[in-house]
Amino acid sequence: MTLGFAAITAAATAGGIAASPAARLDQWQALPRPDLGARLRATPPGELLALGREGLRRLGTYRARLMKEERVGGKVLPAQTLELLSQPRPRALRLEYIEGPAAGRKVIWTENRPKELLVREGGLLGVMSVWLDVEGRLAHRDTNHQVFELGFAPLLDIIARDLDKATAQGGHQRHDEGFDAAGDYCMTFTAPPGAAGLYAQRTRLCIDPKLAVPVEVEVSDQKGFLERYRYTHIRANQKVDRRLFEDI
Repeated sequence: MTLGFAAITAAATAGGIAASPAARLDQWQALPRPDLGARLRATPPGELLALGREGLRRLGTYRARLMKEERVGGKVLPAQTLELLSQPRPRALRLEYIEGPAAGRKVIWTENRPKELLVREGGLLGVMSVWLDVEGRLAHRDTNHQVFELGFAPLLDIIARDLDKATAQGGHQRHDEGFDAAGDYCMTFTAPPGAAGLYAQRTRLCIDPKLAVPVEVEVSDQKGFLERYRYTHIRANQKVDRRLFEDI
C-alpha cells in the first residue's frame, strides 16, 4: 500500500486515533497481529515518532547488538557488529566492536566531554586508550556519523528532521510492507522529486511493534545504497556501573 503523508494523516484522524503515546503503546501491545498491522498502517509518521520516543523512554539505560554497514568515501565497507550500551541521563555511550575489521575496539562518549571520544583499539594497537576529536579524520575513518548519533534517540531525530524538511517540498511517499519474518513492521519512505537538503532519498524502516522503536533502517541517497543499521538483543533498564563510561 502506498499513500502520501496527507492521506495517512487523514486516515488516522478519521479512525479516531487520539490517545496519548503511552496509552497507544499499551494498546499496541494487546492487539493481535492483524489488528496491529491495520493500526500501524493508519498511524501517520509524526505519530509513529511520538510512539518511538515513548518506547525509548521505557527502555531507560539499554544494551543492544548493532550490525552496521556503510558507504564511506564512495566504498561500501565490510559490515561490523558491536555491543552498544546507551544511558539517557547524563547521556553516555559505550561501544564494543565484536565482529568485523574493527573487532576488539572499545569506545566511550559522554555528554560531559562531548567533543571527544575515548578509544582503545583491539589487538596490538590497544596498548593504551586515546582521546580523539569527534570531528576528526580518525573518528570518521569507517563511518559517516558522529559517535553520539548511534542509538535510538539520534535515529528518531534524523528521521524527524527529514520528514519535516520534506513536508514543505511535497512530503514523502510511504509504502507499507507489513510484518517481516522477525515480526517487525516495515515501511519505506521516498522523498518527493527534486527535494533538497534531505539526508535520505529513500529510507526503509522496520519498527519493533512491542518496543515501538525502529530496529532496522536502510538508507539510500542519490548515489544508491548509503547505510544499513540493524538492532537486535535489546535489553531495557540495565543497571550499570558508572565506571563503564569512564575508562576502557
